[in-house]
Amino acid sequence: MNCYDIYGTGEIPMDIILSAVTKQKTKKVVFGFTPREQEGCNISLLKQEDTTLFYKTKDQNTCKENQRMFPILSRA
Repeated sequence: MNCYDIYGTGEIPMDIILSAVTKQKTKKVVFGFTPREQEGCNISLLKQEDTTLFYKTKDQNTCKENQRMFPILSRA
């Protein structure tokens, strides 16, 4: 299942949301955003052409330590 975003009010745990929208035979959920709760998630590198991000920071390991992605729905 591809989950591009979740909209709503309040703090509902991700496992409750996913159990409500997935089928019993669903084996994998691919998020189009960085979920707040990442426990149990396997993080993999998303490679796409013409998608280079430049950022400036004092800490050189920011992206390595805090793996994040821009939501797919925010891309043009």
